[in-house]
Amino acid sequence: MRELNLFFLLLILQCSTQLFAQVGKPNNDTIRCYGIKELQNIAATVEYANSCDTLLSNANLQIANKNKHIEEKIFQVKNLQDQIAYKDTLIENREKKIGELDSEIIKLNEHKKMLKLAWASTTALLSGIFLYITFR
Repeated sequence: MRELNLFFLLLILQCSTQLFAQVGKPNNDTIRCYGIKELQNIAATVEYANSCDTLLSNANLQIANKNKHIEEKIFQVKNLQDQIAYKDTLIENREKKIGELDSEIIKLNEHKKMLKLAWASTTALLSGIFLYITFR
């Protein structure tokens, strides 16, 4: 008996649930029920909406992947710009060093010329003194 009551209760709940599922907009205290064609149109619209939602989700995932790829490329570009700046600094430092070494070479060449002149004059002076002492 108890099982029979439970069965009727479930049957009543199911019937009322189905009635509520087909209720349209209340219009002056009346309830509209949808026909089979209208329900098929609603089902087709829901299926199309689900398809569009899936396509939108896929498009959003693709956009997220593209944005991630763009961020990675931006990071790579920044790293390359940093490397270029570092190499430019190295080039500038080497050019300064080359300029300093060039000026040092010029100074050393002038010093070498002065030493040659000093040696030549010292040799001439010593030769003159030696000749003077010898022929005196």
